[in-house]
Amino acid sequence: MTTIEPYTGTQLGKFYLGNCEELLNGDLGRSLEGQVQLVFTSPPFPLNKKKRYGNHKGEDYLKWFAELAPILSRLLKPDGSIVIELGV
Repeated sequence: MTTIEPYTGTQLGKFYLGNCEELLNGDLGRSLEGQVQLVFTSPPFPLNKKKRYGNHKGEDYLKWFAELAPILSRLLKPDGSIVIELGV
């Protein structure tokens, strides 16, 4: 099992920096299932100009974004929340 260290953290929580699909579909995501109170994220926006971080466009963006929902929801406690900054 690969250990992924938080980017930073406090007594109240941890902050991970990286590709969410890779982090959350791996050991880290499995270890957090059902334990997260808040997912706060600002995913890449569907920009028309390609960025170095690999933003998606159009239908590809909608498909990618929709596939995040089950990944993120698996992490939540029964009363947890997901906050997504869309920037539209």
